[in-house]
Amino acid sequence: MEHEYFQRDALAAHNRYRALHNAPPLQLSQELSAEAEKFAKKLARMGVAQHELNRNLRKESEGDNVARGCSEWGGLTSAGAVHRW
Repeated sequence: MEHEYFQRDALAAHNRYRALHNAPPLQLSQELSAEAEKFAKKLARMGVAQHELNRNLRKESEGDNVARGCSEWGGLTSAGAVHRW
């Protein structure tokens, strides 16, 4: 349930910024979400926060956003991550 809330909150934050720039809203993709989670776990194991340097993206129109937070300060919310981008 917490995972689903994080996704919905991130999507809502993205779409608030997109609306400010008259960009159409995004929709959540379960397939891309699963790929992003796999990549996030890889970064966590490596102890780094970096973009996909090999550009192993399926389409030219795809990209990645990476954020990192410290749990001693309460962690990083999904909306907070979007704001940092």
